[in-house]
Amino acid sequence: MVYLAEIQAAYCVVAATGVLVAALYYIYNIGITQKNMKINQETRQIQILLDLNRDVSESFSSTKNWMNSSKVEWSSYDE
Repeated sequence: MVYLAEIQAAYCVVAATGVLVAALYYIYNIGITQKNMKINQETRQIQILLDLNRDVSESFSSTKNWMNSSKVEWSSYDE
């Protein structure tokens, strides 16, 4: 015959196991979230640097083109 005390003890063990599993899952998710946030931050920083590099390169390119065109000697205005 199963006693009420045994059922209550089994219930407490199952409940405690559930709480433990939930706590471990929560800690695991926090670790993954922090890792993803770090990766996203690094990706944003790299993207900013790439955009800045592109802007500077385009600026130098247009300046260089202007300098080259200003050095050209024209023989007439029709050219």
